[in-house]
Amino acid sequence: MKKIFSLFAASCFSLMLFSAEPVTSVQFLGTTGSQIDCGYNDAYSVLTDFTLEAWVKFTTFDGGYVLCNESAEPSANGYVLRATGGQMQLSIGNGSWQGVNATSGVVADTWYHVAATCTSSEMKIYINGVLENTTAISASVLASTQPLVIGEGTQWTDRRLRGFMADVRLWNVARTQEEIAANMSASSLTGTETGLVANWKMNEGEGLAVADATGTYPLTITDAVTWTGEVNGLQKNSAAKVDVLVNGRALSIVNNTGSRLNFSIFSLAGIKVLDGSVKASATFKLSTNLNGVYILKGIAENGSTIIKKVILN
Repeated sequence: MKKIFSLFAASCFSLMLFSAEPVTSVQFLGTTGSQIDCGYNDAYSVLTDFTLEAWVKFTTFDGGYVLCNESAEPSANGYVLRATGGQMQLSIGNGSWQGVNATSGVVADTWYHVAATCTSSEMKIYINGVLENTTAISASVLASTQPLVIGEGTQWTDRRLRGFMADVRLWNVARTQEEIAANMSASSLTGTETGLVANWKMNEGEGLAVADATGTYPLTITDAVTWTGEVNGLQKNSAAKVDVLVNGRALSIVNNTGSRLNFSIFSLAGIKVLDGSVKASATFKLSTNLNGVYILKGIAENGSTIIKKVILN
């Protein structure tokens, strides 16, 4: 047990230092149709508390909408996460419009992790896991009848994002600063986390399909939204190049790729139970005290991922 704890502590420290800006993303050119329509769903709209997250790199700040379902019908309702004048802002409709602005600005051609939370009493906004500002509000956000749209406005259109986006997340809980900071690295979620409504990692790199890590809300992009970045590492070759072997409660991970693999093991409730690392072309072996079905998620040094089910007994 002491050996397992030492591995857990050491590898947690290494993962905290591991930077994983998006390798693959979608590019929004700001032209007509350059947006992703998620459609309408109560899961997107009927939210007492919520958290919005995304990795974003702006080329200009004309428009700047990241995630939106705002509406003025019949009254101010819904929400929008956007850049306005080089500052990130969360705005909600609860009969009137209320907003919270980040205190520091963002600049073009730089990746940022942006996050915003909302409860019935306050909104918070974060840049790269750091709390920027908190604003008290009078009431919870009102449900919108508009679809959820990535990269464009709903009630007020032609506010399209010009830039890049990846790893968009929607939660039906207000995440804490510690949770946001610990999990902001691109593709760090398994899809089983409590309160996670949808996680569009946007790491496919080709085609028109965008998967939801929860398996619930897949999206389809248009030709006006293009892929950018390399599709490499584990993302294309995980099934053939990484073997996960189980013998009772003993675990072996054979990494046949050319990248170091940092991995975590989660319970089906989304609780992390183990962290570790496997060098390129190496094998990790460990006898555990775990029993049951778990999710193993690996993150390569380039940010791409592998997810496998593991049964230990």
